[in-house]
Amino acid sequence: MVAPKKFLILFIATVGLYEIYWFFKNWSNFKIKTNESIWPVPRAIFSVFFAHSLFDKVDKSLKYRNNERAWNPAGLATIFVVFQILSNVAERLAGKDIGMPITAYISLISLPIITWALYQAQLAINQACGEPNGESNQNLSGANYIWIVLGVFYWCLIILGLYTLTTELPL
Repeated sequence: MVAPKKFLILFIATVGLYEIYWFFKNWSNFKIKTNESIWPVPRAIFSVFFAHSLFDKVDKSLKYRNNERAWNPAGLATIFVVFQILSNVAERLAGKDIGMPITAYISLISLPIITWALYQAQLAINQACGEPNGESNQNLSGANYIWIVLGVFYWCLIILGLYTLTTELPL
């Protein structure tokens, strides 16, 4: 469980890097709870291959507890996968100076959509765990603040890079 506000702060501040930890933590918790033999690290790194499975397990947990939620786990997972792949491809192209600055913007524009899809999944996870507001995990830790500071620095680099792309700086 993660409080919705904390989720958004960490996800946005880290430019989406929180996603890897988020998937890792969810798969780790699932492994502990079910005692299944799964590897959380690869499932976090290759989240596009495992998002549908995770969202389906959350939905089954909600139904098992007779806890109704108006959400579409398969649709949200598909949105996540499509925009994650789109973002990764655009980022690679931008890194090779192909299609600039459009590819850089595509990668950046994908972030809110990915955030929204995972945020909806987090709300479902919280509900499945019996804490819709994630009260037990709402405070930011010292490690969270370190990641936020690093993320803000990274955001500054992104903004500076986009600014230099759209303006002509004299050499």
